[in-house]
Amino acid sequence: MLDNLSHLPAFSLVDGLAKEIATNNVVIGAPPGAGKSTVLPLSLLNADLDGKILLMQPRRVVVRNLADYLAKQLGESVGQTIGYRIRGESKVSAHTRIELITEGILTRIIQNDPELTGVSAIVFDEFHERSIHSDFGLALALEVQAGLRDDLRILVMSATLALEPLSRLLEKHSALPISHLNTQGRAYPVEVFYYKDTFAKDIVANTTQVVKNAVTRHDGDVLVFLPSRATINAVERELNSFSHSQDIAVYPLYGALGKGAQQQALVADSEGRRKVILATNIAETSLTIEGVKVVIDSLWENSAQYHPASDMTQISMQRISQASAVQRAGRAGRVSEGVCYRLCSQESFERLAHHSAAQIEREDISSFLLDTYAWGSKPNELALLTPPTATQESIAQKKLQRIHCIDQSLSITAYGKKVAELPCQPHLANLLLVCKNKIASLDKLMQDAMRAAAPFVVALSEGGVSGQNTPLVSEQLRTLSAAERAQITSQAKRYGRFVGVDGNSLSISTLDDDAI
Repeated sequence: MLDNLSHLPAFSLVDGLAKEIATNNVVIGAPPGAGKSTVLPLSLLNADLDGKILLMQPRRVVVRNLADYLAKQLGESVGQTIGYRIRGESKVSAHTRIELITEGILTRIIQNDPELTGVSAIVFDEFHERSIHSDFGLALALEVQAGLRDDLRILVMSATLALEPLSRLLEKHSALPISHLNTQGRAYPVEVFYYKDTFAKDIVANTTQVVKNAVTRHDGDVLVFLPSRATINAVERELNSFSHSQDIAVYPLYGALGKGAQQQALVADSEGRRKVILATNIAETSLTIEGVKVVIDSLWENSAQYHPASDMTQISMQRISQASAVQRAGRAGRVSEGVCYRLCSQESFERLAHHSAAQIEREDISSFLLDTYAWGSKPNELALLTPPTATQESIAQKKLQRIHCIDQSLSITAYGKKVAELPCQPHLANLLLVCKNKIASLDKLMQDAMRAAAPFVVALSEGGVSGQNTPLVSEQLRTLSAAERAQITSQAKRYGRFVGVDGNSLSISTLDDDAI
């Protein structure tokens, strides 16, 4: 089964992993390109594990494509031995033995079944990305192992994270001994060129210029890292005439893009043209993108930052860390020697933070806190690599108290438990439940209009798409592209059941502005 993957460095860990996972939890350090995300999960099918293996990934696009790749190694289609489950979408069967999951799915699995019936192992891949879901999921898995399932095995894999803090955390909280396995990467040399410092206002112009230069100077496909869909679209427009004159194909790649369009960006061009892939940071890890020999890195990313004073989370552009930049540059050395252009001076690069901040340090933690209370625990009782600060916790507690999810003694209420069951942020779950339960001062027509509008408001908030730059939700919904309207409507239909509305009756065109 693994013969065609034996050239990957991670293959050297297969025998050791099979031996260690029988009795221990395992931490694996392997740089990008080692093949850890493909070789090691498949090798666990031959290990002495009696049950399903959950493979946790921090990004939905990776879940879909990695599941497809793993299934192809077995000569199967997704949904047989290899399956996946993400929010609102799943392909699994009674025969599924490796199930890829993301987006807090593990938390819901454990909350619904603390014994993890039928699960033999949980693999946390790309743990260096430090998502709240990964951190919290690992803490819950350790508690399940210690209290209910000493036969459960935990495997944590990381590419760039300094492993000492993680190892110390596991050694303190793990019910089993910890084994450490490491391997080198397979990357070819990548020559790095530095450009002039590029500020946010110059990203589109400077990136366009560097792309044009790189296409004429180097062979192979070009992977361009940009902070947002807006900058991707702007660079794509700027490259329009150039791409036609050079006979190259330009493909966008970001999380909210449809599955078909994402797949086109990941495989060879159907007409055999060179490709320029304009991507957000979803292309940093685990995705296999064929033919890339040139990386152009803006060194910017969109990051969510919670502002307690306004109780709002704002998406803003910020510089990436050196560790992320190294990951990105490594994309140029997967198939042969490559080159990387960084849109800053070498002096500025050396001043970047060494590692990215953990998600729990910069986002609203009210959802995490409610899930913690629903689990019957408190943050200071969990095995967290980065616990929230006392100030963060206090702000989130007050927010949950305002919507009656916890009481003054900081105990979760019956209503809070209902809110925690919904697959969205607590304040949005509260919106859905309030509309479902009706507002006494409104007449029936407005009650019905509110129940029809609420799923769209939540879908827009959670869906990662937005129309024109306007504060009016009604305007945002009207200015969505056809693909975005279809995406938001599909998501709204899933939320419709939480307000007691038949999803098939929901339509953006019939929404009432006052209800929105």
